[in-house]
Amino acid sequence: MTRYCSPGLCLVVGGGLLVLGILPAPAPAQERQAFRHVSVEQGLSHGVVRDILQDRQGFIWIATEDGLNRYDGINLKVFRHERGNPNSLSSSNFGKLIQDRSGIMWYGTWGGGLNRYDPITDSFTHFRFDPADSTSISQDRTEALFEDRLGDIWVGTPDRGLNRFDRETERFTRYRHDPDDPGSLGSDAVKAIIESGDGRLWVATDAGLDVLDRSTGTFEHFQNDPGDGTTLSSNMISSLARDTSGALWIGTRGGGLNLFDPATGRARRLRHDPRDPTTLSDDEIARVFVDSRGTLWIGTYDEGVDRFDAKTESFRHFRHDIRDPETLSNDRVEVIFEDRSGVLWFGTVRGVDRIDLKPRKFVNYWHDPLIPQTLPHPTVRSIANAAADSLWVGTDGGGLSLLDEDGHVVRTFTPDFGPDGGRGERVWAILPAGPDSVWIGTYGTGL
Repeated sequence: MTRYCSPGLCLVVGGGLLVLGILPAPAPAQERQAFRHVSVEQGLSHGVVRDILQDRQGFIWIATEDGLNRYDGINLKVFRHERGNPNSLSSSNFGKLIQDRSGIMWYGTWGGGLNRYDPITDSFTHFRFDPADSTSISQDRTEALFEDRLGDIWVGTPDRGLNRFDRETERFTRYRHDPDDPGSLGSDAVKAIIESGDGRLWVATDAGLDVLDRSTGTFEHFQNDPGDGTTLSSNMISSLARDTSGALWIGTRGGGLNLFDPATGRARRLRHDPRDPTTLSDDEIARVFVDSRGTLWIGTYDEGVDRFDAKTESFRHFRHDIRDPETLSNDRVEVIFEDRSGVLWFGTVRGVDRIDLKPRKFVNYWHDPLIPQTLPHPTVRSIANAAADSLWVGTDGGGLSLLDEDGHVVRTFTPDFGPDGGRGERVWAILPAGPDSVWIGTYGTGL
């Protein structure tokens, strides 16, 4: 006679028949996203990734701290500044990338100004700061890059304000902070730029959120008010994204996430709560992004990526796990981008990770020795239906498992031969004999 036991329940096998009552217990939901990596080991020029873009030809451009990488899915071509070559990049250290409506690529560098790329000649045109020319770009370091619906290119700098580039005249108009002018830009540290559905330009700075009145060239400011919970949670804004409803999602440095209504100027705050694992994983946000399905993703500085579930108003966390090579490469995620095929790309300080957002045709239920709710062994030998939409699974070394309708392992029955030990967990055949009975055929220990 052999006993198969799980916590709180043992099954006694005698005379060839095993009888039990099937009482599925709740199990934590398990979800797996397999991240694929592009790193220095695969030829990426540098591990710290600043921006990601897909061009009209399908190439993925990856801006790093040492070179611009063009990726075709297999090979990487690296562009760098070449001393003595005026047609090369003006700097190998990058800020932001965009492709405008006419297909022209623009690269905002960190120290070399704005670059325009000509794919026919494979060369770059540079727009640099000139202290003698007030119509030049105000600074050679780029923090934000954006094309509005009118076709103007906007360049945000880390401490020299905002620039509007006129492509016909190739001149810049500068917008700077003036402490004596309440209608000027709120701060010269521009972090992000976005356009609302009504065509208004919103500019994120380290002094709050500004909206530009194009007719007057003045800015209206939205800032944190400690006495008003409907204002921004922090003035240190790091990222902006617009969802399908037209609302703005605002990521801050230290104040968590804000859902901002451009029509009313009011914000709803979502913060990290260490007592609640379903809240935001970290209030230090690097990037917010809304994918093609309307799902919000949040890249944090130290706690990986969060995905927001609007129905439950909860966050699902994805973090680096040193034991699992298919997790994030690093928990500092500063870039999130979606390509045209529905693949989501994450730029970290250790390269690029990507996951496929398209519905998976196959769902994998796997064995992880550190997670008790997963299969007890990677080799599956037998499968049979159980009652209440559950499933019996026999493994070649882990005994018999009962899975619920979502594929979560509810219980696993392993052999217990008493003090003499022995092996009998190789379950090769399963045959249900009714709602409360099941036959188990093993390899080596009979029926």
